[in-house]
Amino acid sequence: MKLNKFLFYILLVLLILNSWACMGKPEAKPQIKPKTKIGLILAENKSARNEFIYKKMQEEIEKQKMKLITGTSELNVEKQEVNIKK
Repeated sequence: MKLNKFLFYILLVLLILNSWACMGKPEAKPQIKPKTKIGLILAENKSARNEFIYKKMQEEIEKQKMKLITGTSELNVEKQEVNIKK
């Protein structure tokens, strides 16, 4: 009978200690997000419209912490294909 009470109290103490030890939430490791890459190939860079688009995209890319990969095809199909593969 005394042995049963003794085991009961030991189990009760272990249960209480276990519940206190598990109260705190474990801290999650910060996940490192890879930079999102965006490719932009313009047919030419000399028009005001394309310069505006390029500048606005660069500003937004910096805000969003992304990576912008740019290229120009200079109205050449072969050069455009090479830039797309990059």
